[in-house]
Amino acid sequence: MPKKELLKYLSDRVEEEKKYHSLLPEYSKSDSFLYATIVGYHKMESPKEYPGFTYYFSLTDKQIEECLFHIVADKYTFEPIKGIEGLETSLTNWELNSDEFQSSEDEWFDAVDPRIEVVIPFAVKCFGYMPQEEDR
Repeated sequence: MPKKELLKYLSDRVEEEKKYHSLLPEYSKSDSFLYATIVGYHKMESPKEYPGFTYYFSLTDKQIEECLFHIVADKYTFEPIKGIEGLETSLTNWELNSDEFQSSEDEWFDAVDPRIEVVIPFAVKCFGYMPQEEDR
């Protein structure tokens, strides 16, 4: 990736994280977040087809209240919402609209697949994982 494109990508990610930090002010602005999807609420490859690692974990109701949820989908704008309300809103919007969601191509990162994105501001403990392709 050319330096100019990399700097734009990084700038966009920093701006996105600023939005998340404004919604989660109790967390340090110097920390980043863990990004996850909800099993069954994405249009990505299955873990068996995905070449990288896939980690599985669950969240308690209390932990869900600390997370942000939103749908990432080309040509659709869904704002992140915190907590159970964000989870319920995302699940409802996914059920109502997912037939219209399409993957979009990215010049540098292949396809950008529609998904419910979960922004997690704390460490999680995995209960299982699918190893990367070369280790299977």
